[in-house]
Amino acid sequence: MQKKMGEIMDIKFWTKIHVLCALAIGLQAFPALSTQLEEVIVTAQKREQSMQDVPFSVSALSGSALQNRGVSDIMDLQSISPSIMTPSTGSPGEGASFRIRGFGSPPFQMGIEPAVALFIDDVYRSRSGVAVGDLVDVSRIEILKGPQGTLFGKNTTAGVIHIVTNEPKTEAFEGFVEGSYEKYDRTRLKGMVNIPLSDTSALRISGIWGDGDGYFEPAPGTEKSNDLNRNSINAQALFNPNDDLSIKLAVSSSNIDEICCAPVVYDELDDLIGHDSFDAIFDASDLMYSATINWSINEKLTLTSISAYQDYEMETTVDGDFIEAPILTIDTEIELSAFTQEIRLTGETDILTWTIGAFYSDEEIDRLRSFIWGPVIEFTPLGGFLDPGLGVTDDLYQNGESWAIFGQASFSISDTMTLTTGLRFNNEEKDGGGDLYQFQFGPPGVVNPFFRATIDESDTTGVVSLQNDFSDSVMGYFTYQHGYKAGGINLAREAAGNIGQPGEPTFESEGAKNLELGIKSEIMDGALRVNAAYFKTEYDDLQNQTLVGQSFIVRNGKGAEINGFELEGLLALTDNFSVNFGALFLDTEFEEGTDLGTGNIGGSDLPFAPDSSIAIGWEYFTPLSQSSLELFTNGNFLSKSSYMAGTDGNPLETQGSHKILNAQVGIRSEDWSAMLWCRNCTDEIVAEIRFNNPLLGVPLAFPNRPREFGVTVRYNF
Repeated sequence: MQKKMGEIMDIKFWTKIHVLCALAIGLQAFPALSTQLEEVIVTAQKREQSMQDVPFSVSALSGSALQNRGVSDIMDLQSISPSIMTPSTGSPGEGASFRIRGFGSPPFQMGIEPAVALFIDDVYRSRSGVAVGDLVDVSRIEILKGPQGTLFGKNTTAGVIHIVTNEPKTEAFEGFVEGSYEKYDRTRLKGMVNIPLSDTSALRISGIWGDGDGYFEPAPGTEKSNDLNRNSINAQALFNPNDDLSIKLAVSSSNIDEICCAPVVYDELDDLIGHDSFDAIFDASDLMYSATINWSINEKLTLTSISAYQDYEMETTVDGDFIEAPILTIDTEIELSAFTQEIRLTGETDILTWTIGAFYSDEEIDRLRSFIWGPVIEFTPLGGFLDPGLGVTDDLYQNGESWAIFGQASFSISDTMTLTTGLRFNNEEKDGGGDLYQFQFGPPGVVNPFFRATIDESDTTGVVSLQNDFSDSVMGYFTYQHGYKAGGINLAREAAGNIGQPGEPTFESEGAKNLELGIKSEIMDGALRVNAAYFKTEYDDLQNQTLVGQSFIVRNGKGAEINGFELEGLLALTDNFSVNFGALFLDTEFEEGTDLGTGNIGGSDLPFAPDSSIAIGWEYFTPLSQSSLELFTNGNFLSKSSYMAGTDGNPLETQGSHKILNAQVGIRSEDWSAMLWCRNCTDEIVAEIRFNNPLLGVPLAFPNRPREFGVTVRYNF
């Protein structure tokens, strides 16, 4: 596994080059159809361009496509995309994790930055779970695959998910209201209104509200967990003082108060039978302010400023023993505040397009956790020296300040060939620690009373790519990407070390090198879009958290390698019938000598990385007799092979192959629509994350959502 980048150019790699080149030539021979696909515009390189012109793998899903495929929140992306997984344990505030192409960061550790970064309207959200909620008034979601080491603030080692909302419009008053009634007595309301204030200004307000029962009854007679109780509101004001200046001010507020995420015993997973009667509480609020300014200095030069401030608070109460007896309760409070500032200057000439900029981030995280012994503690082997009540309290914090300067340029070598290169210099400073108050000694372990730690590091990352237009409809590219993710401080009590022994409170930065060879094509006279890529990614110093016994071990593993091939496409068979398809094939392996807390796992597969993931979807509509109504149906089918669903390499934590189907059918006119739908129509139960219970000695699992169905009515005005 200790290969230099030059040694990657082996026979298998050149074989992939020959195959993709042959595919690029062969694609041009397909017959034409009468229907053409719409052009997809993305901002994956911080400027608007066709998705087919970006020299690395990027997917884009429009707001209507998300609705057609049954995506109501970010976590649903894994049910339609072969490249994405969103395993979640406990409350999503700190238990959510995004993974792209088989790689991501572990959940349940606020000190580790995400390997897959989440952006909303170009604003970086520093932790994955803080923006988990229903989607409303979304223009598109862009999925950038592979390390993003140049243009995106806070570099990533696996990719970026960028949610782009619809901006205010000065042209017309418009909006929509939408209501859904679902299984488990759930009701959702969504709405948006766009209000022109003048010829140069407008206001756009959108919001959601959801309420309903849970879908999982942990034990007979108990309150169902995983219920629905959330709301959010988003407001944007757009001002165009003149033709060269645009100012957008935005504020969003969201709240969640739900009984969340009870685990089940592994053997009982298929029947979704619980083992615990505890009501896990998840209460979170998120407030975000942002200001985006675009100034066209002249026709070739644009200055962009993006300022944002986020304030996130979360409280959870969970069962610490994961068994029916009330032995241990864990209360957690998290406060996160972050200020980010990005400035970019973009320019172009006849042969050169370039971007230079700077990024700054100031983040504060506080995590207060209390372990409370329940009344049953007196009747356990621990009862001899523990009493019901407060056991230990962990008061943990991390303050981080980072800055970066970056630049990227695309140079037209010829009429058909373009060279892109970019560099980014990153600097990270963090300080943190914890004060551990241990009122009753005993499990979860006696540790030193406090710890302090600092991080001060820098790194240079970048990208270089060469792309060639074989024709007006087929483009091929070769890209090298280098990604970096900062080190950090373990925000858990184990960072202090056992009493009398020094702890290991910090972990090192994580690096990624990715080689990608791909083609992008629109053939059959624009009726078929086919994009394919082969990639090889090497990861160094993997950041990971593993539950070992009763302790969370945070450390860097030596490394891993991922080889993969992905295919995405969209075919418009007729004006009213289209089919989308996608596939991802992975070959993953931990480097020999990698120890994530349970010993050497070198040679084994990476978790959450199935060998194959295949998706196919459809959209069809037809007029109803001579009326203005249309009958429509759409949906998506996803199949994944088996994979490891835990982070410690335990073969008992394997999730078997499974298939997920989403579908809907309805009628619509220009102004309104009504549809019946189902999510996970075949009721396939999947363990999103599996882990070992130290008290029971058996695997537990957090399952996915079971079959859901409902009716949705929408009115546009």
